[in-house]
Amino acid sequence: MENLTIRSLPPEVMENLTISAANWLKPPPVDPQKRRGAPRYLTGAYWQNNSRKLLFLVLYALLNLTLFLGAVMQQWGGGGGWFMMAKGCGQCLNFNCTFIMVLMLRRFLTWLRATWVVRVLPLDQNILLHQIVGYAILVFTTAHTTAHIFNFVKLSESGDFQLWEYLLTTRPGIGWVGGAASLTGVVLQLAIGLMVLCSSTFVRRSGHFEVFYWSHLSYVWVWSLLMVHCSNFWKWFVVPGLMFLLEKIVGMAVSRMGGLYIVEVNMLPSKVTHLVIKRPQFFHFKPGDYVYINIPAIAKYEWHPFTISSPPEHSTDCNGVASNEDEAIELKMYRQRGLTPPPDPQAPPPDPAEPPPDRLEPAERGEAPPLREVPAKLGENHRVCNIKCYVDGPYGTPTRQIFASEHAVLIGAGIGITPFASILQSIMYR
Repeated sequence: MENLTIRSLPPEVMENLTISAANWLKPPPVDPQKRRGAPRYLTGAYWQNNSRKLLFLVLYALLNLTLFLGAVMQQWGGGGGWFMMAKGCGQCLNFNCTFIMVLMLRRFLTWLRATWVVRVLPLDQNILLHQIVGYAILVFTTAHTTAHIFNFVKLSESGDFQLWEYLLTTRPGIGWVGGAASLTGVVLQLAIGLMVLCSSTFVRRSGHFEVFYWSHLSYVWVWSLLMVHCSNFWKWFVVPGLMFLLEKIVGMAVSRMGGLYIVEVNMLPSKVTHLVIKRPQFFHFKPGDYVYINIPAIAKYEWHPFTISSPPEHSTDCNGVASNEDEAIELKMYRQRGLTPPPDPQAPPPDPAEPPPDRLEPAERGEAPPLREVPAKLGENHRVCNIKCYVDGPYGTPTRQIFASEHAVLIGAGIGITPFASILQSIMYR
């Protein structure tokens, strides 16, 4: 019988033998000295991953610069430097105050996702671009107002009117509608500043969503005042305004078609709301789409976004999931008060032959299993109901490109995994 000689293995070999498969997924440790390199925004990887957004922002900045310089050159040699600066900022405001509405034409953007434009423009980041344009409007408005104030100071020193008359009266006759350019300018400065302030993150996520919602609706008054304030604004507004009006009309018509009712409400952990809605025949969507839902019993005029978690192949129910952190605050507050929304008197009575929604199997309801495991543990947060609602949508998301791709990797965290429930179930049905 031969003797076996066991020699000690090198430390690195022993370490590799004791590493579990789960540890292989951990990223390697990063040297602290390497962290002190260039900022993330200056790395090649960032520019490569955000090339469409960065290209769009560069073109946007160049367009504003061109408009500013063009307006300044038209006033060159007359009115002074402050007057030329005011005209340049005003021309940029004409463009930005109309372009900001184009970024929120959700139906138009959903249609563009099916074209080649999606490969060129950052359609997936329209909300971020909308915010950037909003801040640009605030900057241009402040610069425009400041330039006019300094120009009025100069005129008041050698003119027939005082500074307060230039700012708060129509006596100087500045403007194309009753000399009201100064008055409307002051109101516009206050309105735009208030809109930007009330749309800040700390306002929306501090339980004051109504402040953001109602203050944002003042865009109607802003556009109306701009018509009176500037003689050329209507030329910029005609085409985007008609598109915006058409989208609103179509949205109102579609959302009021048929009677939709919420048949189940689940308050899931992490401040997440899960709704089950009887799906109408005319409602067609793609995996991962989202909708805006209005529940008159809770808030008559407010619409909140919900991601559709059920697959389009499921024809019975439509499941919507939303984060209560900043999107469904009204529903959260309603449930926290222990109130049950009253059933709609015109709602059709439930079919006695049909089992209640909570007795159906997950596959029959078109839900992902994780979403059905939670209500069993939190029975007080799971209710069967019959509440009237309105649905506006569906609207497209980046997930619409998944089935047209040869390879797809789905990455999400928190509420961001909700579209994957619809996508994975759609793959299963296919």
